[in-house]
Amino acid sequence: MAKEHGMTAIGLTDHGAMYGAIDFIPPAKRTTSNPSSAVRYMSPTAPISKEPHVDNKRYHLTLLAKDNIGYQNLIKITTAAHIEGYYYKPRVDKDLLRAHSEA
Repeated sequence: MAKEHGMTAIGLTDHGAMYGAIDFIPPAKRTTSNPSSAVRYMSPTAPISKEPHVDNKRYHLTLLAKDNIGYQNLIKITTAAHIEGYYYKPRVDKDLLRAHSEA
């Protein structure tokens, strides 16, 4: 359908993970030039903090990769969010985003 409508990019935004990318990216590459993926929970504190109720005001942040380097960075961010930042939800902060950004 994306190809029919002349779309040059398409994205998938999994919630807190990238599980859908495995099935999404191969067919998306055949029809568009820039498939991308990811949604994260932003934490107001360092993600390694495990203080109860500290993240009651967390919010969502959608991250999209514009190229393979960006996709590799999304993988690193997602892994860190689940291993280092997980406390009820996989969390990231601005420092983690800066560390894995090519901007």
